[in-house]
Amino acid sequence: MKKLYLVKKLCPDYDEYDSCVIVADSKDEVNDMIDNLSINYWDGGKGDRTITEIDLNTCKSMEICSSFNARW
Repeated sequence: MKKLYLVKKLCPDYDEYDSCVIVADSKDEVNDMIDNLSINYWDGGKGDRTITEIDLNTCKSMEICSSFNARW
């Protein structure tokens, strides 16, 4: 069964993603997907991100991901 995952980068820099939502079978599959992106804006490796499974059967209405990066 596919699951929904929220991925957050702990210390995003210029021209990098800071978060995304992925549908996958497991956290390992999420890591593999991110590590194998042809355009990889997730530099820093597995230690620089968190992966949280979102259980749609038990969670209340919620915002899954909002992203705002303003840098000078």
